[in-house]
Amino acid sequence: MRTKSQQLVECILNVSEGRDLAKIQGVSSLIEGVGGCRLLHRDIGWDAHRTVFTIIGNVEEVLEAVERIISYSLEHFDIRKHKGIHPCVGVTDVIPFVALQGITPKELSAIVSRYCKYISDVYGISIIAYGELSSNPSLMTLAHIRKGGIKKLKKRLIEKEISIDYGPHQTHDSQGVSCITVRPIMIAFNINIKTQDISIARLIAKDLRALRKTDIRLKDVRFLAWNMQEYGNCQISTNIYDVHAISMLGLMKLVTDVAGKYTIPLIGSEMIGMVPTYGLSHKEQTVEKSIELLGLDSIEIFRPEKRLLDLALGLDIV
Repeated sequence: MRTKSQQLVECILNVSEGRDLAKIQGVSSLIEGVGGCRLLHRDIGWDAHRTVFTIIGNVEEVLEAVERIISYSLEHFDIRKHKGIHPCVGVTDVIPFVALQGITPKELSAIVSRYCKYISDVYGISIIAYGELSSNPSLMTLAHIRKGGIKKLKKRLIEKEISIDYGPHQTHDSQGVSCITVRPIMIAFNINIKTQDISIARLIAKDLRALRKTDIRLKDVRFLAWNMQEYGNCQISTNIYDVHAISMLGLMKLVTDVAGKYTIPLIGSEMIGMVPTYGLSHKEQTVEKSIELLGLDSIEIFRPEKRLLDLALGLDIV
């Protein structure tokens, strides 16, 4: 393993708070207060009631920042009061780590596994290891864990349909459960469709999920429909877990075709967090043309140097 000064780890921390700016700033300040740690981006969603923090640093710095946030959340957040359209099972809901430079995913997984035990022991937080950090990656997906939400999760834990990997074998009263993994880079972006009819949006998402049977590119793509009252339209929320299988632009074209069956046009998209430049179009288009075709400026001005991970870090990520 290289020295810590040569290491670079990303944590894309999802916190179930997107409305109280004071609390969101409190989390941001904790990250920025860790020497050498960078808050690269912050994505605040009012309707989702969720904020995604992109944290960069060496392993020790990033883990310290996450620990500070977990400690802060125990004092300032309560999942029982949470209401948002984004599915969640906890306050520090999803904590994925990505090995970017100077450390292998295997090395990072070993460190994160020990960290999970430490955090659960010290703070009494219940943690579920999902994805590649789980002993059963194909089953323990976020979709599986979140199915039915936190209320259903409590019952599933009692019935032993699902289990806690670290900490008490029940959901924490105020914090719920934290889902933690080590994974490759993934892409989260939401496609705006010109309708407020959630039933139609759900049909489009259902059709897209059905295409997985015939389109191998969609094997590791997840689809969800919701109504964004803040924007005045519905969205097809997508997660691309294999950035080499399909690009954002390739997926956008596919959603255009499916939505077209319902005579619903697309009206741009938004990216959540950060992605590598390669993920836009697999280099089939320039960055500028990709941004235009994806409609990434439709909600706010899209600044490539701040939203594209490799440009922001000056590294060849993919």
